Order: sequence, then C-alpha cells, then structure tokens
Amino acid sequence: MTRDKALPERLHVKGGRYYLVTAAGKKRVWRKLTRVAEGLPALYTALATALAGNTADDRMPALISLWQREVGSRHRPNTQANNDSRLRVLADAFSEFRAGQVEAPDVAEFLLPLRDKARTHNQYRALMRELMRSPSRKACDATTPCRT
Repeated sequence: MTRDKALPERLHVKGGRYYLVTAAGKKRVWRKLTRVAEGLPALYTALATALAGNTADDRMPALISLWQREVGSRHRPNTQANNDSRLRVLADAFSEFRAGQVEAPDVAEFLLPLRDKARTHNQYRALMRELMRSPSRKACDATTPCRT
C-alpha cells in the first residue's frame, strides 16, 4: 500500500487499484474505485460518484421523511394526518433541493400561489419553518429561510 501525496486525502493505491479509505467507528473501510491503469479522469469520476452517494441523504424528501419519524410522530393523530398531505406537497416542490440549498426566495416562490389563501399559506410557511430548524437538519446551516 502506498500513499501518493499528489492524490486527495483518503485515497490510496494498493495492488494496482485506487481505494477510498473511510472510518466506520474504529474500523477502516476500503472502497474500490478504479484501476490505476484507467487513469486519473476515471479515478475522479469514480470518486465523485462515491462521495455523492454519501450526501444523497440531505435532499429535502429525506429530511422530510426523517422529520416525520422524529418530530411529526409526536403530534396528535389529526395533526399528523394534516401534516402528511402538506409534507408530500413540500417534498415534491423541493425534491431537487438539498436541505442547505433552500433559501428564502425559494420558499417565497413556493408560497406565492397561496397568497390569496391566508390560512393555507401560513400552515405551509409554519411547517417549512419547523422543518428548517429541526434537529434533523444538523448537517445544514442554522439559518431559517422561512421568514417571509
């Protein structure tokens, strides 16, 4: 096993293959990427794919699902039923966003068609605000984009 100083951290060459080494508790996990003979472009493509797989959980639908299990499950049954339908709409509307990417203009754009329905507007805004400041959003910044 050799560590090439020109490679990014956690990348090692072993047996003619590039590996990404990560920690799982006290154990080190070696993930095969590509063969050295395939070259650096193939390595960086495989590395990007491997690292993107680790961050897919911070998309809004995943955050919403986590919030439903951790926080929403403690609400009363009637509130849970009402939130379920609203959360499905929010998951669809923000499906392409990562939790840290949602900003005030995005929320304002979502709420714009609801401006004539004050109660519905406020319910969605309050739910988004609670989602954005919940402990489920640990990996993201602490700002709440729902002050519109």
